Amino acid sequence: MENFLKSRVALVTGASSGIGLEVSIQLLERGAKLYMVGRKLKNLKARISKYDFEDWQINFIEADISNDLDIAKIAREINKEGEIDILVHSAGIIFLGPLENESIENLDKQYRINLRAPYLITQKLLPKIKKARGQIVFVNSTAGLSSWENHSQYSATKYALRAVADSLRKEMLPNGVRVVSVFPGRTDTAMQQHVQKMEGNAYNPKCFLKASEVASAIVCSISLSQGSAITEITIRPNKC
Repeated sequence: MENFLKSRVALVTGASSGIGLEVSIQLLERGAKLYMVGRKLKNLKARISKYDFEDWQINFIEADISNDLDIAKIAREINKEGEIDILVHSAGIIFLGPLENESIENLDKQYRINLRAPYLITQKLLPKIKKARGQIVFVNSTAGLSSWENHSQYSATKYALRAVADSLRKEMLPNGVRVVSVFPGRTDTAMQQHVQKMEGNAYNPKCFLKASEVASAIVCSISLSQGSAITEITIRPNKC
């Protein structure tokens, strides 16, 4: 079978941990050239250092995507390369609490990272993705499909991210650009450890999806030939 991802240029946000890191590794294993974006350069390099990556084509971009200047830096790095085929939005943050007293500052932080940043990064890179007839992946959440108590802020950003993806998919159809939204259930990541702590639960990783499982679904969806497209993936843990 042809390796569709070989020599493709991909950029992954939130690449230093969780789903973003696993997507990065699987893309590299398939021969993609990768830009790994994270807030701390040392964390990006440390996460990948345990792998035999001498033959991998990796560029590390230290960037806080809540900062417009850092987003502009990401765009400059891609402009130096000259092309991009795949954009994976995996960065995200979460705060939980009842609407009655959850701070507006936490809403603003989630809005900037979960929604505004992927919107702006996509906007800046879209001309090159259109030229490449490329692909855009929005790693969303099942909280973007339904909401629960204490999730009003987080779910609001994820519902909005789904709307952005749905609209963009239709806009890009004439250009051959494919857009997929991925809705993972609870996944064994540092973010999930934070969620369980906020909810006052003991952490049991066996109850959650593995980040590598979610990454495999993502990589499978973007490995299809140009003639077909997966538009949405919902994946949930089948345990506990």
